[in-house]
Amino acid sequence: MKIFKNLLIGTFILLSQFINAQIGTNVPNPDNKPVDFSRMENIIIYIVLPILIVVLYFVYRKRKKKEAEQAAEQEAKQNKNKTNTEL
Repeated sequence: MKIFKNLLIGTFILLSQFINAQIGTNVPNPDNKPVDFSRMENIIIYIVLPILIVVLYFVYRKRKKKEAEQAAEQEAKQNKNKTNTEL
């Protein structure tokens, strides 16, 4: 595990050197300005959509868990009925 950790750290250090070398000198670089939250589309993209995705994920997980519990209960009922009829 320690070898894997050291190899991973070394890979990240090596890749960071290549990433720095990728910025071109004659190519326009992107602006590194903060996001302007006075514009409505930025609020929707950077605040509302991520929150919506997280909420929908938790709703989906809860629904899947409930369906699994119902399926397990149904299977337990069927197994109980099956054993009762065999006796």
